[in-house]
Amino acid sequence: MIAIPIDSATPGATSSTLFGNAPMFAFYTDEQFHFSINGGEGNGLETANFLIGRGVEKVVYTTMGQGLFDALHEGGVEVYYLGKEPRTPYQIITCIDELVRVVPENSQTYLDPGTAAGACRCGCDHG
Repeated sequence: MIAIPIDSATPGATSSTLFGNAPMFAFYTDEQFHFSINGGEGNGLETANFLIGRGVEKVVYTTMGQGLFDALHEGGVEVYYLGKEPRTPYQIITCIDELVRVVPENSQTYLDPGTAAGACRCGCDHG
C-alpha cells in the first residue's frame, strides 16, 4: 500500500506539502484509491504509527523531518522524495519508481521539516 499526503479528497486534489500535519492521506492498494483523515492528528510520530498500523509499505513526501523519517524507516516503510511540485495521486503512483528513495545514507540531503525555523516539530528528540 502506498500513502500520499493530500489536503482534501476532492477531484483534482494534489499532494500536500505537509506530511505529519497533512489533513488526509490517499491510500493506493489493489489498483484503487481510498481516502482517510490523518489518524495521527497532526503529530508526526503519531502519523508514522498510524501509517505503519494501516500496513503502508511506501510513502511519498515534500517536507519531512528526521524524527518522522526515522520512525517510518524503522517501521519498514519505504520513503520517497516527491520534490516541490504538487502532483495528483494518480501521477504519483505511475512514477513512484522514478522518485528518489530516501534511506539513512542520503536522508540529510532530502529531509526538510518544512518549518520556518528549520527545526523538526514532531516531538522526537534527535537534536
